[in-house]
Amino acid sequence: MEIVIKRKKTFLRAQYEVHNKEGIIYTASRSILNFFSEITLMEKGSSRPRMIIKENSGRSFSYDITRWDNNVLQIRPADNCYDCYCGDDLYKLYRNKGRKYSIYKNDVQVAWWDKNANSILGENFYTIIADKDADADLIISLCLVVDNGSGRGGTGSIFSTDLGYFGEEAKEFDDKWQPKN
Repeated sequence: MEIVIKRKKTFLRAQYEVHNKEGIIYTASRSILNFFSEITLMEKGSSRPRMIIKENSGRSFSYDITRWDNNVLQIRPADNCYDCYCGDDLYKLYRNKGRKYSIYKNDVQVAWWDKNANSILGENFYTIIADKDADADLIISLCLVVDNGSGRGGTGSIFSTDLGYFGEEAKEFDDKWQPKN
């Protein structure tokens, strides 16, 4: 499955559109002025939040995700990655070289994404490639968390380039991985 997240920053907020092959499936927004971010993911045409992503105070890259069924998931830093328990399943989010991230569920890769290199007026695109049966809501939420952590502040310059990450990887990016259809 392929999902594209488009982020547009304005002076006071970031707006997101989440697309699959049929078109827009979700919208989301976050205020840039809040000290601790809150992102609300809404299903297209619905007034009920699908996911609410809240940044925790005083902890680096620590978030709570409240799902539509009121189940709360926690994202916490771990050894050179980020952990998120979803029931009995452990999801691990790994930062890879460049602008890529990989997601593993119980030590098996289920998704990865890449971000555009060049941004005009604060607009970014994330392209997610995932297994057909992957938890798309959770994967989208993880991507929004990463964008929130790296996308603070105002719109910045008119044109910017993201050179990506050049540090050590906790788990090397698997360029041979293919999603299950």
